[in-house]
Amino acid sequence: MTFDLGFETSQSTICDHMLDIARSGATFKHLSYTSFIGFDPTDDVVQTFLDRCQVTSLRLTMMRGPYIPPQPDYMVGKVRQVDHLELGEVVDKPNIFNSLVTYENVFKKVFPNVQDIHYFQHW
Repeated sequence: MTFDLGFETSQSTICDHMLDIARSGATFKHLSYTSFIGFDPTDDVVQTFLDRCQVTSLRLTMMRGPYIPPQPDYMVGKVRQVDHLELGEVVDKPNIFNSLVTYENVFKKVFPNVQDIHYFQHW
């Protein structure tokens, strides 16, 4: 299943689509998600989507990391079925440092069963 919501899609439209998919009863063993802004694992809609869709493996590709509020709503360890996580950064040219590493603590708190986060870059 592929959804392309275009370049000018609002965050609320994305959340509405996620909730519609979650309510449909669809399940995914692996979910690959690409975004410009970043995938916020602390967002309650995102956590509900991943939980209801029974996602166990997650590959996220983004141009920059997500905006995480100073006091996020997430519950620590809420999304327990995800045990594999890949974080990809889109860059102009290969870099030594993947900037998504700075979000590692947040992702590990939200996904407590992920032992190692795999980082990669697209250029």
